[in-house]
Amino acid sequence: MKETKEIITPIDKHKVVLKSFITGRDSRELKNVYFKDAEFYLDGAQPKSSKLDMAKLTQEAEDKAIEIVVVSVDGKEDNKVDAILDMKKRDSDFVIDEINKITNNDFLGEKLTKPEENTE
Repeated sequence: MKETKEIITPIDKHKVVLKSFITGRDSRELKNVYFKDAEFYLDGAQPKSSKLDMAKLTQEAEDKAIEIVVVSVDGKEDNKVDAILDMKKRDSDFVIDEINKITNNDFLGEKLTKPEENTE
């Protein structure tokens, strides 16, 4: 069994067990969400996409990340996506932030999370 870590949500104190890391295979599954429905063409020498719904893709990637990283919610291993999304917003945001730390949110080769403030 993979290494796990337990987090407790700040508002309703849900116990969420997460995998401590993802594998290369897991990362590939997350990246595939972005490209499975994409249609690309060349405009001169530049590749362009004619069909990318980023809002839909981001939601699908978030759902896939929950499926991959979350082991259980309050001891239950089924319906993990619904369990996280049905939490109060601050609790679900907390869990998603923890998932993003694990996945590194590096689906397209760049960070999709908020950049950290420069304190220098």
